[in-house]
Amino acid sequence: EVVPATTTDEHDAVDFLKQRGLEPAFIRHADGSVIPARGMSQGKAVLLRSGQAGTALWEAVGHEVAHATGFDRGAPIDETMIGHAARRYAAKAGARRQAELAADPVEQRREGIAQIVGEFMSEPKFRYLVKQSAPSLWQRLRDGILKAVGKFTPKDEASRAALEMLRQTQG
Repeated sequence: EVVPATTTDEHDAVDFLKQRGLEPAFIRHADGSVIPARGMSQGKAVLLRSGQAGTALWEAVGHEVAHATGFDRGAPIDETMIGHAARRYAAKAGARRQAELAADPVEQRREGIAQIVGEFMSEPKFRYLVKQSAPSLWQRLRDGILKAVGKFTPKDEASRAALEMLRQTQG
């Protein structure tokens, strides 16, 4: 069932996604049990599992923005990095999803790129490693995220600090 955003993080995510022209909603099972997927997108609709917060929520938001905007279809990212990210994504997926990915290299690549974007948006250590090991990728990801973010400022202090760091390193 669709449920309203209740936390500051969830309201920030809704604001962020709406400013990108996307249609966000938070979902949960009517019986209160946990939905296995952290997020999914179909066209402009972005569905996020209710109850996520902090880095988990922002990783899911980044991941789904990559899908909903088509960034996952042609981003010029190192194939080795995509492969590692796709494996991290698959390790968190259920058996059925793992089998789907194993049978479809294009989908596996798309999930790898979306995983990179999600981690980049949510994990300071990941941003640092990318910046140190692949400076040109760092610049492309940073510029792509800043373009997507625009003037949005999250209320969450950690997300706000990460975004400010990206803006300060622009140029």
